[in-house]
Order: sequence, then structure tokens, then C-alpha cells
Amino acid sequence: MLALHRICYRYGSVEALKNISMEIPAGTVHGLVGMNGAGKTTLLQLIAGLLKVQTGSICYNEKIIAPSDVAFLPTHNYMYHYITGAEYLALFGAQNPQADFDSLNRIFKLPLKRLVDEYSTGMRKKLAFMGLMALKRPVFVLDEPFNGVDLEGTMAFQQAIGLLAEQGKTVVITSHILESLTEICHCIHYLHQGVLEGSYCRNAFSDLQNQLRARFAQDHQRYWEQFFS
Repeated sequence: MLALHRICYRYGSVEALKNISMEIPAGTVHGLVGMNGAGKTTLLQLIAGLLKVQTGSICYNEKIIAPSDVAFLPTHNYMYHYITGAEYLALFGAQNPQADFDSLNRIFKLPLKRLVDEYSTGMRKKLAFMGLMALKRPVFVLDEPFNGVDLEGTMAFQQAIGLLAEQGKTVVITSHILESLTEICHCIHYLHQGVLEGSYCRNAFSDLQNQLRARFAQDHQRYWEQFFS
């Protein structure tokens, strides 16, 4: 169980997260949605240990979570220059010599002998995700994994995430495309201006979609009317 209890976080005078609490059981996929600046990435970085918790606690199996518990995929992946895809994966293979990257690459279809400097954004994301899958971590935190990835790659990511959950992993994921989350998530949490405004299980995903559409329409309708008039 991944448990977040009363998490608050500030950047100077800006309160990015306000009293966030949630429980995410092992073997489930939980999504985070919200507008830019809602606090999604901040929350993921706190879980991954890239930011230090200021107020509240984040625990895994009733112990304070450690960075070694988490496999983290950031929105933008940094990779060393002048390294091939195969050499990048070898870094992860050193931690898990039994990782079968040949089988994985039959799915992701990357030119592993080429330098990663020549890779597109989507190819780099696939490569980084392949490396993460080799890590034997109980928690996977994925920030916008579908961003820049082609249709086939998106389907591969979705299948992989489902299989990770079946193996008992805990997966927390963000996406700006709600439909990409409704396909794979057991629950989706809606953040708005740092506040957790609601959590929706699968049978209530349509309620979340309606709420988001209604809020957007309410906030922007008059501007559309002014433009098209």
C-alpha cells in the first residue's frame, strides 16, 4: 500500500499542494489529472524522492518510502550524449542481469545500435521505460509517459502498465489525455490548484469527464462567444 497523508508543499509563497491524502493499493494503477500547474508533477516528484516532503508523510507498506522503492519516469528524459540505446539499457541490465531486453525490443522496436542523440522524443521515452521495467521496484511513477509516443508505442505502454499491476506493482501515472488513463486506471484523482477535488473509480469515470467538460465550458464559454462573434 502506498499511502499519502496530509501532503502540503510550497515553492516560496506559492502553495503547490494543499493537504493531499490518498491510499493506493498494490496491484493497481492510479491516475492523476488536472490543468497545468495543478500540482501533479510536484506530487510525483515527492513520491519519487526528488523533492523532500515538507508537511505530511508518504509511506509504502507502513514505512517512509525510500527512493529505492520507486522507478520514476519523468516527462523529459535526460540521457548521456554519445551513448547507444544498447549501452543505455546495459546500465539497467547491470542491476538486473536477467532482464530480457531483446524480447522487450521486439515490442518497442528501437534501433539500439544508434546513438540516443539521434532518437526522437518518443523513442527516448520508450528507451527510458524499457530501462525502468528492468528495475525490481514495487512502485512505478510515470509522468506523462504517452507524451510524444506514437500510437503503437502508446498501446505497448498501456499493455506494460497493466502487466506491471498484475504482478503486484503500484503504478501512479499522469496524462493530459484523459482517455489514455480511463483505459488502464483503476482510479483517477482530480487535482485542481493543488487541491484533491475528487477520486473516481472505473464506474464513475464518466462523471469525471462530465465534471471536467462542465468546468472548462463554464470558465471559457464567454471567451469563445466573444471570439466567434
